[in-house]
Amino acid sequence: MDDAQLAKRFGAIESQLRRISEHLGIDCPAFAGTTAETPSGEPPESAGLPAEVVELARAGHATQAISKLRALTGATLLEAKRAVDAL
Repeated sequence: MDDAQLAKRFGAIESQLRRISEHLGIDCPAFAGTTAETPSGEPPESAGLPAEVVELARAGHATQAISKLRALTGATLLEAKRAVDAL
């Protein structure tokens, strides 16, 4: 799966999570790459990724970021590694 496919997949997951959260009346976690949560000029490779994953990756904690992404999204190891490496 290439980076564009991963971004699309994570975007779909984020959208679904937001709809479920709204339906249940609970807060949805903040995601990087969305206009409301990030400053303008956010790199497109972080679009749809959970903010905490982006923060871990940018802080140099790639292994933790991969693990967190897998736990939050159910991505495979390869998918998560490619997404984190793209950051």
